[in-house]
Amino acid sequence: MRSWILALLIGGLALAGCKGKEDEAVEPAAPTEEELEAHDDAVSAVIKAGKPDVKACGATDKTGAEAAVGKVSLTFVIELDGKVSKTVVEESSTNSEGADACVQAVVQAWEFPAHPLGESIEYTYPFDVSP
Repeated sequence: MRSWILALLIGGLALAGCKGKEDEAVEPAAPTEEELEAHDDAVSAVIKAGKPDVKACGATDKTGAEAAVGKVSLTFVIELDGKVSKTVVEESSTNSEGADACVQAVVQAWEFPAHPLGESIEYTYPFDVSP
């Protein structure tokens, strides 16, 4: 009987020592270099697929304004869900606010894969605009 009580006490102490362990947050594994490269490749693929729409921002608009040609350096933020939350024209040689706004609108509509680190990320990319 004594050994049974002793075993019960030891078992109880062991369980008491484990209390709270289940509440500890487990850090997710850091993404591998391959996962980060794959994400960069996926972002590049979205940009490449959307380049014709950006390039078309230089076409004559409905108001009859001159066609715009040049580069628009755009900074954009990709949020956790892959949507673009913010776009800022850093530099433009188009001399066309309409073309610059068009580039912003086109990029704002893109959807990217979520970043493997689970955070939003900012990119700056130079886009060519032409009619």
